[in-house]
Amino acid sequence: MATKNLPQDTHDEDQPFYTKHGATSEEQCIKMGRKYGWDYSHFELTKDPILTHECFYEGNAEFPKLAGGKNSE
Repeated sequence: MATKNLPQDTHDEDQPFYTKHGATSEEQCIKMGRKYGWDYSHFELTKDPILTHECFYEGNAEFPKLAGGKNSE
């Protein structure tokens, strides 16, 4: 799944901070959040023909690191 994080340096402290990840459905957004312990907020539809949903999670929702420093997804 594609990952797209919002730049932290543009975050306004008065506004909620979200991390975005691509998925194929809202159900997949919810499952991804449960799997990694992220707080799912909402989704927006994209123009991508495969990853049709952009999932929003509250805070910094990063994939866990594997040995060697690479992301697990």
